[in-house]
Amino acid sequence: AHLRICRVTDKGELDLAHLQQLLSSGKVKLVACAHMSNVLGTIHPIRKVVEMAHSMGAKVLVDGAQMAAHGNVDVQGLGADFYAFS
Repeated sequence: AHLRICRVTDKGELDLAHLQQLLSSGKVKLVACAHMSNVLGTIHPIRKVVEMAHSMGAKVLVDGAQMAAHGNVDVQGLGADFYAFS
């Protein structure tokens, strides 16, 4: 297994173009992503990440620890395969 890391923009947002580039190899099996940054408070576009990953056959794991504590979460609406928080 190889770990690949998606870039983040200067605004602290996921670089979705880079994510698409990583997914385009067709070898990605799992995308893991925080729902909300614990550093900047940035809320990532999880539905879009899920859509992109699923279109390439990858599963999605979302770390929802920050978002679950600070916002409302519709887990089913996000479409992620796994949503974890503590």
